[in-house]
Amino acid sequence: MPKLPFAVRVPFSAVVRNDSLFHYLSLQFPLRRRDIHLLAVSFGFKNDERKFVKNLLERKRNYWAYRCNQKMFCGDFIIVDMSSPDIRRRKCWAIELKQNSPLKVGAGIGVQFKNLDLAIEEIANQSDTLLLENKYRKISGDRKLVTHFLE
Repeated sequence: MPKLPFAVRVPFSAVVRNDSLFHYLSLQFPLRRRDIHLLAVSFGFKNDERKFVKNLLERKRNYWAYRCNQKMFCGDFIIVDMSSPDIRRRKCWAIELKQNSPLKVGAGIGVQFKNLDLAIEEIANQSDTLLLENKYRKISGDRKLVTHFLE
């Protein structure tokens, strides 16, 4: 069984249609036919997650979204504001969407972020998006509340 990452960058083109993410990921991870289901289980959207990331990336073109591996306990998304050319000044948010839940910012959000530091480390080590020193904020709540907070 192949090892999948903690998080994978999801460009706007990968969320335009319902099947766009799966097509994008299958190009990024050339798996054997029998292992393709791992992509859907690990990175597939549930409930209103696709709508959230599509609307956010449509409105905020300077944001980069990373879809978190749902089997790795590192949240649903990691969002990075790429508007600053200085990597040290980039803002970052870890998102856990919870339908019909109030907005929560900061600590005490739960086990969903148990491996978040590993996901941030992976992104920092594999790209020029973040540094390990970048601070991030944990956010959970309903899609509409989280979207409003990030705008």
